[in-house]
Amino acid sequence: MLNLLSEPINIAIDGQVATEKTSIGSKLAKFLKYKFIDTGLFYRYFVVKYYNHHVNNLSDEIINSNITIDDLKKINQLSNKEYLQIGTCAAEIAKNDGVRKAINTKINQLVNGKGFVVVGHNLEYENNFTSIFDNLMQRDFKSYDLIQQAKQISIIINMKNLSLDQAIQKILKLVIYYSLQH
Repeated sequence: MLNLLSEPINIAIDGQVATEKTSIGSKLAKFLKYKFIDTGLFYRYFVVKYYNHHVNNLSDEIINSNITIDDLKKINQLSNKEYLQIGTCAAEIAKNDGVRKAINTKINQLVNGKGFVVVGHNLEYENNFTSIFDNLMQRDFKSYDLIQQAKQISIIINMKNLSLDQAIQKILKLVIYYSLQH
């Protein structure tokens, strides 16, 4: 199946808390031989690094950090108790718009190439398409094609009646279909 992919792409999986995003994303990344990024690890990483250091502007610290995927992997090595405690603090800093934007900027820097599966709860593409589209149309007609393409490849999958394996198969079919079209 992997031979059908003409070129690697980036895949973003968005969803509510406890919806198996991480399980699906990590299995998908493993199957495709892609790198896997869980946005929740970014929040946990920055809690560990900065939370008790009384920094003036956490968003600036995040933007200026040199975080790597290996740094994120270290967060997974914490004990369950530490991981849960840090998760509580991470949920608090995730409420800050500046921190969310800074973390999204860092993620975009890391996934500048292709071949990543990114999972998270703060992607919110659907809610923003209309306002982005309207704003761009007023200023830059050339961006119209980009937004139209993004709408075409942004896919919502209702997993209510799907097992993990069924969801992964559905995503893989869409990835292969997209790859064959481009």
